[in-house]
Amino acid sequence: MPDDIYRDALPPAQRTPRKRTFTERDHRTLHERLADCAHNPDLYDLAEVLPPPGRVGRRRGYPDVAFLFFLAARSVLASARRTAAHLEDPEIWKIFRSGVRSELGAEAALLLPETGPTRSQWLHAQRRLRDHADDLWDLYRMLALDQALEQGIFPGDETRSWSNQGRHQLIAADGTVLKSPTLAHRSIDMKTGEIRYHRIDPASAPQREGGGNEAYGPKLRLLLRTERRKLSLPGLP
Repeated sequence: MPDDIYRDALPPAQRTPRKRTFTERDHRTLHERLADCAHNPDLYDLAEVLPPPGRVGRRRGYPDVAFLFFLAARSVLASARRTAAHLEDPEIWKIFRSGVRSELGAEAALLLPETGPTRSQWLHAQRRLRDHADDLWDLYRMLALDQALEQGIFPGDETRSWSNQGRHQLIAADGTVLKSPTLAHRSIDMKTGEIRYHRIDPASAPQREGGGNEAYGPKLRLLLRTERRKLSLPGLP
C-alpha cells in the first residue's frame, strides 16, 4: 500500500486550488487553433521521422509535414472532407505557410503550392503515414509527455494522494462507440436463392451514448490514473 494514502490533510491555507477559473482568454477561435497546429514545433519534429522521398519518380506535390498538418487540422475540423475544403482556401492555407516559414525558413514556404492538398491526395498520403505509424507513435508519445510536463501536469513538487487525486494528477479518457471492424458477411438461401448481407461481430451491442442516442458497435472505455513517480518512460527521473 502506498505510504501516502493516509497522510494528514494539509491546512486549507496551504492547499493548492484544484480548479482554475475559466476566462475569456481560454476561448480559441478556429483560426487560432489551426495556427497553433501550424506553429507547433512538434509537428516538424514528427516529419523528420519519415524517410525522405526517393530520387526516382515523380516529385511529390506536398512535403510530409503538410499531411501531418492535415491530420492535426482534421481533429479541429472534425472530418477529412471538411479539412480539405478549408485548406483549399488560400487564406486558410496561409496559416500553414506561415508556420513553415517560421519553423523551416522562407525557402521551404515558397516551395509549397498555393492551396492545400485535396481529400484524394490525403487518402493516398495516409497509407504512407500508416506504414511508419510505429516510428511516429514512439516520438509522439515522448513529445506529448514533454508537453504535459511543460503545462504543469504531473508536477513533482506537490503533495500526492492516491485516494483523492487532483486534476493535475489525473488523466481520463471518455468512452466511444467504434465502428464494427468486421466486414459484411454474405449468406445465400438455398431454397429461394436470396442473397443477404449482414454483419457478424460478437463484441458489438446496442450502446447508449452521452447525448442519449443509441449506437450499435463495440464500446471502448478507458480511465487512467497515474502519477509522475509511477511512470517508467525514458527521460523521466
